[in-house]
Amino acid sequence: MKTVLCALAILIMAGYSSAFAVDGYATINGTTTGGEGGPTVTVTNLLDLIKYVGTDVPYNVQLQGSIFCPTKITVKSDKTIVGLGTNATINGNVYVSGVSNIVVQNLFITNPTDDNFNGPDDEDGITVINGANHIWIDHCTFSDCRDGEVDITKTSDWVTVSWCKFFYTPPPYTNGHHFVNLIGADDGDTNDLGTLHVTFHHNWWSTLCVERMPSVRFGRVHCFNNYYNASGNDYCVRTRIDAQCLIENNFFENVRNPWERYVTSGDAGLLLARSNNVAYPSTSYGVTWRASGSDVLISGTDTVFTPPYSYTPDGALSVKSLVTNSAGAGRLPVAAFTANPTNGATAPLDVTFTDTSTGVITDRVWDFGDGTTTNTTETSVMHSYIDFASYDVGLTVIGPAGSNNLSRPAYITIAHTPPAINEGLTASNAVLQVGNVAVVVAGDTNVFNVGATDPDDTGNPLSYQWLFGDGVTNGWSSSNTVEHTYGTNCGPYDASVTISNGLASTTSNFTVVVACQLNMIKLQLSPNFAKTNADNCIVSGMFDLPAEYSFAGKSVTVDAGGAEVSFALNKRGIGVSGVSKFNKPTYNKKTALWKFKATLRKGSWQAPWSDYSITNTNMPKPGVLISNVPVILLLDTEAFMATTNLQYTAKQDKSGLAK
Repeated sequence: MKTVLCALAILIMAGYSSAFAVDGYATINGTTTGGEGGPTVTVTNLLDLIKYVGTDVPYNVQLQGSIFCPTKITVKSDKTIVGLGTNATINGNVYVSGVSNIVVQNLFITNPTDDNFNGPDDEDGITVINGANHIWIDHCTFSDCRDGEVDITKTSDWVTVSWCKFFYTPPPYTNGHHFVNLIGADDGDTNDLGTLHVTFHHNWWSTLCVERMPSVRFGRVHCFNNYYNASGNDYCVRTRIDAQCLIENNFFENVRNPWERYVTSGDAGLLLARSNNVAYPSTSYGVTWRASGSDVLISGTDTVFTPPYSYTPDGALSVKSLVTNSAGAGRLPVAAFTANPTNGATAPLDVTFTDTSTGVITDRVWDFGDGTTTNTTETSVMHSYIDFASYDVGLTVIGPAGSNNLSRPAYITIAHTPPAINEGLTASNAVLQVGNVAVVVAGDTNVFNVGATDPDDTGNPLSYQWLFGDGVTNGWSSSNTVEHTYGTNCGPYDASVTISNGLASTTSNFTVVVACQLNMIKLQLSPNFAKTNADNCIVSGMFDLPAEYSFAGKSVTVDAGGAEVSFALNKRGIGVSGVSKFNKPTYNKKTALWKFKATLRKGSWQAPWSDYSITNTNMPKPGVLISNVPVILLLDTEAFMATTNLQYTAKQDKSGLAK
């Protein structure tokens, strides 16, 4: 099995899905690579399958599970269709017409009924027709197709069918038309001359296959290393008008007429049979022959073509074992694995790997990424990592039907635990802080602070580095506080602090917003001293943002002297928080400013307001002047601020009004 073993060695290194590379006629006058170079998609339903195999761009389409299609599944050029696991099934017709570069692998394909009552138009398993070329059908299982299981006709060319199994079940489930592979549809299709180059190797024709294994008109068909045990058949390989068949190193068992030359019209086809496990007229291995007649010749001694590709056939007596162990769908290994744990903070780290691959698997090669590999038949292995690092892990699974490799970059990571932030970032003189957004005033000296601990208790002092987002980054420092002053440019700055224990680090991101100018229209503060949670506030103003600015979905916070309410705006730009409301802003083309209004209701804001002498006391008209009451509007990461003066009047233990 030199050819297969060579391919296996090459493809294990490459991580290809099968150890059995494309060969035979599919490699002549071009290449057969399927969807190579295109994206890979996994489909689980008919609509997605039709979508991806029917597009004009390359695709690798992986089918998971079973689908049913009453009509043709039309495949366009540059596609790979591969079944995942051991049960990927198509009940319907895969139609390959006038296209090129198609790979079909690891699928169960059946098509037993005329679901749309249109006759045999789409009742094959796979139809290769109308000049389709460079087709590779590999490791598929075909059963109970109403017409042919794989038929190749109408000037199609450069096709390889390898490692497939064909069989039928008894009527009435099938219609009795158990004719498997037709190469060239009709004696009148003389345009087929010079085309229909097909290789069949390592296939298995089994239960109730009656004829056409294959039957050939006009083509040049090479059949080698196939296994035939379809007892009760009429014949296996037949050459017909102007065809040539080379039949070598096959294993025939309990069948009739392993090969024959059948004459109906035109020039008789030619056939050379050599190095098979039987010879005409021998009756070994339960093989029988019907007598040659005027229309059937059996000797198999003609001079035929020489295959234009390299191949090394297995000995005929080894074919039965090779094919029954490896042919058909569900046997190709598909690598998959899990690990527990996948990360840790201490070394050594013991990791248990579990093989979750599918298919028939006899051997596994693990690459743990630290220079260690292991070869095992076990489905679970433990490996110990001793260094702090990230490790790429790979698994190659090997079985009688091929190999598959899965590599996972940086799958295992051992890293020291970084410092943990236990006191989030604060700016001591921010005029407003909402989450990790701090609003500051241009020109003010801001003191930023963060609290952190070292979970690893490394003994190393923590160090801090601040990036302020305005082009300034300070050096590493042992202090968890820092001062910084922002210039006059209002708007947001993306800032961060990185904390390190010398072995690992963590970064906390925050946003500093320098407030822009807010033009006040109205501010009215109404404390209610007779009730709790009954304070109210009305605020409106104008601010500068582009005319096309969208408020839909924005987060808004309004702060009036410490009366703070946040809103989530709907798609209309309106926000409601309890009984408080933020009206949709309106744009004034003359001033090129936006106007907003917010009504804050039923709050408890007397404590912050008392900083501005809004207290529970008698304050008769005309009242007292309250100076520099701040109002802040925060729109996501845009902030606007103003200070205003108010006149305050009040009745003790009743209510007050500052406006």
